[in-house]
Amino acid sequence: MKNYSKTVLGVGLGIALFILLTTGTVLAADSAKPGDLLYPADLFSESVQRSFIFSDTDKAEFEMKILDERKAELEKLQLNDSEQVSNAIKNLGEQEARVEEKLRVMNENSDVDEGEKERIAERSEEQIREHDEDLDQVQEQLRERDMDQEADEVEGVQEKYQTRSSGNDDPSVPNNSGNGNQGN
Repeated sequence: MKNYSKTVLGVGLGIALFILLTTGTVLAADSAKPGDLLYPADLFSESVQRSFIFSDTDKAEFEMKILDERKAELEKLQLNDSEQVSNAIKNLGEQEARVEEKLRVMNENSDVDEGEKERIAERSEEQIREHDEDLDQVQEQLRERDMDQEADEVEGVQEKYQTRSSGNDDPSVPNNSGNGNQGN
């Protein structure tokens, strides 16, 4: 009986240690930025989380949260490593595409409450405004460092944001969302 107790205790401690180490790694990875050793663990953690989200509204909100994280990662980078900056911009653009897709799916789902759709649409518009201002600053910093190609990449991501804001798939169509960008 004593050997059984020691085995159960050992297995229990092993599981607890595994959970502690895994949780610690995931939490540490969450603050990683492109180029950090734990950044792939952060991306993996997000993909695992995606598999446990089932409602269209929760999926859209989760992807918007990750988009905020991608933007923050870009801002945290020392804007002198062209490869890291390009990777961060690429990740930001890919995440914007995920957000756009999840919002489209949510809006096409007739089972989603209209009030929820409106609340998330308002949050989406708020996110676009906030990110647009922040990304303008990133662009300016990149141009000051003669990183014009990266600044142009940021501008391309901003155009994707505006496509989402205007609710159409063609970025050449003017956005009439009240920001003075009226088409004639």
